[in-house]
Amino acid sequence: MTKVKKRVGRPMKSPQSEARVQLSFRVSAEVKRRLDEAANRNDRSQSQEAEIRLERTLLEEDQFGGPELLNMARLMAAAFLRGGRTGARSSNHPNWTARRWIEDPWCYIAACQAVSDALALAQPAHLKFKEGVSPEQQATARKVFDYFARYESRRALAEDLEEGEKS
Repeated sequence: MTKVKKRVGRPMKSPQSEARVQLSFRVSAEVKRRLDEAANRNDRSQSQEAEIRLERTLLEEDQFGGPELLNMARLMAAAFLRGGRTGARSSNHPNWTARRWIEDPWCYIAACQAVSDALALAQPAHLKFKEGVSPEQQATARKVFDYFARYESRRALAEDLEEGEKS
């Protein structure tokens, strides 16, 4: 028989509707310092600043469809940034900002490829090709993926050619 871990502390109370309630918790000195700075900068009390920031994180989760999709969006954004920076460095432009390398077709393709690679690595094991998935089905799935990668590459090349013809 498994033991149910008993919750430590007072029992949680449900808040009364529309009532302001007190929430108390501890934070590190660094978090408090940053919260105080933000509150001063925004001309708010520490409590107002904390509440607004908590509301924003909850709203952000809701806008992305929950914490799982928000985490996937963060994964894709981080991979896109890493891939774009790598593309800029490999093009001998290590100091390019994101605004600059996004406009470069090769850096953009590198960023998209990094997103694709990150999503493939994050794919849950139960969604990867299993026994029973025919080689034809796997080949079709790979063709679809390759098509989109080639499409993006061709689009960027066509834009480069058009830009070259204009000059």
